[in-house]
This record gives sequence, structure tokens and C-alpha cells, in this order.
Amino acid sequence: MNPFENIEDLILRYLEGTATDAECHELKNLFARNKDAKKLFEQTARTWQYGKYSNKWAKIDMAKAWNSILTKVRKKRQRIIFRWSMAASFALFIGASLFFLHKREAPTLTANIPDTTQNQVQLVLSSGEKIAIANHTGKFLNEQGTLIQNDSALLSYTTSGMYSGDQVTYNTLIVPRGCEYRIRLADSTMVILNAESRLTYPTAFTGASREVTLEGEGYFDVTPDKERPFTVKTPTIQVEVLGTSFNVSAYKDETSNEVTLVQGRVNVYSEAGKNKLFPNQQFTYNLNSHKINIHTVNIEPYTAWTTGILVFDGTPLEEVTQKLARWYNTNFIFMSEELKNIRFSGRFPKYEQLPYILSLISETTEVQLNLKDNTVVIY
Repeated sequence: MNPFENIEDLILRYLEGTATDAECHELKNLFARNKDAKKLFEQTARTWQYGKYSNKWAKIDMAKAWNSILTKVRKKRQRIIFRWSMAASFALFIGASLFFLHKREAPTLTANIPDTTQNQVQLVLSSGEKIAIANHTGKFLNEQGTLIQNDSALLSYTTSGMYSGDQVTYNTLIVPRGCEYRIRLADSTMVILNAESRLTYPTAFTGASREVTLEGEGYFDVTPDKERPFTVKTPTIQVEVLGTSFNVSAYKDETSNEVTLVQGRVNVYSEAGKNKLFPNQQFTYNLNSHKINIHTVNIEPYTAWTTGILVFDGTPLEEVTQKLARWYNTNFIFMSEELKNIRFSGRFPKYEQLPYILSLISETTEVQLNLKDNTVVIY
């Protein structure tokens, strides 16, 4: 009997994340009993992954797929560039799929790079002293009447009330390549800082406003306060809110800065003036032309990184490699300018090994990527 009869819908629900716990358990048992089931799932999953973003998804004929798998399963297949076996490749893909479907909260992640002083998250105190966060856990500092606590990859600031002193002290959290970190500010606003980013903020908010300065990328879930607007300043734009969730990407080495609104409303200020954003809208400021653009977007590619997933939706390879370079602390070299404009769509866990991600890019774009000595050459 064909073990894949009548399970096409189940596999697709599994991939979409809508399968019940019982259905997920049923599939896992099937994978455990039948090695060839894994091959069919892999083929289905890869087709789904590509079609989800390119609108080229076509319904798979499970019977034909099964016969094709039986023919090919005994043949050795190796990737030309990375020389990975299909078994190893599939094991990684299954891990990626399970990550999406278990509906668990993703922890703060660290890429697979060596632990050196240069890639440690650092806290700069108001005195100028730098502290390696990894070496301090629990309640370890008190500045401006604010208790600073570092625990479970979360840096928290707690005050007993509004600080009444005249002097405002500032801290700076520096997140290097290959890392991300979470911080709860003194007003309970939550911020997730992406790789190669820094946030400067007061240890206690005073007066009639709440202001922080961002370099790089951060996701903000601002605590509502009608009396004190919250402002995020970058070198080129300024975002003002009362209480909402949004993502700000303001890297100096990218051609544009972006504000993507998840919920609520925000005002974005630039040299072009004031612009209001509504949910699912994105404000883009081009650093070269100084032009702005406001448009409706699918927010997932711009916010999924906060849950440990990298999502690309028709993204130019140049932008894809910029994000990968920061997370994996790797250099990318394009052998021609045309390659930078090739579009890539895909999604995978941020903790995945870089060679596997490069193999997915190679498969779906037909470009070649050669990884050697922490440098990827694209041709």
C-alpha cells in the first residue's frame, strides 16, 4: 500500500503551520517509520517554500512524487559547491520545518561564530565603563535610582517611580555581528536589537518625553503613555509614538532606512517633513536620492527576525547578503554587479548553519556561492 495516500493535505497543513498537535504527531511517526517518507516531505517542502513567495505553487501529485522518490532515493546526490549529501541536507530542512511548526517562543539567538571580545554584547555605562553582558547576570548595578538586571538574555531597568533628579544618565547597549539582544527600558518598553546595532537611552525617563537613539535595527514595543511620547532618533529619521509596535532599520551601509508599523500609529520625521504611518505601512528613506516612499507591505519579512526566523520575499541578493553578513559575521563578494539584483525568496531559522542557507540560495536562484575562510564569493 502506498503510505502517502490521502496525506497531501496533511503535509501542506503541516508546512503552513495549521496542523493540529495530533496531525503533527502522526507525521512525525510516519517519518520515524519510513525513511522514504522524509524524501517525499523534503520534495513537498522545498516546492512549498519556493512557491509560497513566487506564486508558482502547483498542487503536487503525491503518487507521481512517490514513484519519483523511489527511483531516486538510492542514487547518491551531492551538492556541487558544498558536497552535502541529501540525507544531511534533509535533516537540516526537517529541523527548520519543525522550528516553524512547534509554535514555541524563540529565544534570543547567537550565530555560530567564535566567542571573542569583538562579538560580545556590551553595556556602556554613564561613566564610560564597558561591561561584557555575558559576564554579569542577576541584579548588578544601580544608576540614577534604577536597578539594572541581566537575566535570560534580557537586560532590564526597573525604577520605583519617576526620577526627580536634575541629572540624566545614559547607557548604551552595543550588539555586534552575530548577536541580538533584548532590553526592557525603565518605562517597560521592550526593544529587540538586531546584529551590528546600538541603542542609547536614559536609565530613567524624566520630563515630558521619552527619547532613545538607534544605530542599526531595532524592534520596539512601546509602553503606552499619553502624557509622554516615545521618540526613536536615527541619523536620518525620527519616529514619534505614544504606544505601539514597530521596526526601525537604520544601518549606515544600506541605501535606505525603513520604519515598518505593526500596530498603532506613528509619526515619522525626515528632511521631507512629517508623515503618519498606519498598520502594515512602511516608510522608506533613500539615503542617496533623499526621497521618501510610503507603501503597504507584508510585515513578516521585516519583523520575523525578532522570532528567530529570516524571511525574504523577492529580496535583491545584495540586501540578502547584507543581513547574512551581519548575522554570520561573514563577508560577501559579488563577481558582477548584475548578480546583486537577482531576487531571492525563502525562510529559515537564524540559528541554521550558513552553508545550508547558501545552498538554498544557490538552488532557487541558480547562482553559485563558494564559502572559504569566512568569505562567500558569488558568481
